[in-house]
Amino acid sequence: TKWDWAARHMGADYCMLCPARRSVAAVAAAHGASSAAYAYLFAHAPDGPSGAYPHLAHHASEIPFVFDDETAVGPDAAAFHISARERPLAQLIAGAWAHFAKFGRPPPTWPEYAHNQSWMVFGGDGGAKPRLRSARCDLWDRATPTHMGPAGLAAASRALRVAFP
Repeated sequence: TKWDWAARHMGADYCMLCPARRSVAAVAAAHGASSAAYAYLFAHAPDGPSGAYPHLAHHASEIPFVFDDETAVGPDAAAFHISARERPLAQLIAGAWAHFAKFGRPPPTWPEYAHNQSWMVFGGDGGAKPRLRSARCDLWDRATPTHMGPAGLAAASRALRVAFP
């Protein structure tokens, strides 16, 4: 249902993308020009069983693409493979990571985060995307504690008790 999709996207933003955004922004701010920070989003739902249900790109589903691995082996190998249709995306991703490893930075098509809070999106209508989901993450940043230490946990606990008495 549309509500199921909304809940899944909300959870993905709250648990993964928005904390990643906070982390990369903190690194970019702390190191300034001395060290660049980069962000990416894997937005391709894999063709194999890994992307079958729900049909979305979930946590770690990019790993076979990073290694351009068509022939995964092991107990769960059937769930993690690249189809012939996915080869161009796998080659693009593996090439970007290889460039990063060789030169200490990704290819020029992948901008630094400090440049318009840019993310590189792999899959879907990929490419460099400034301020990716910034309105959603801004909302989460205002609505939830950004540091889940004791004070943050206490604030979250109070908020949950109010929302769900």
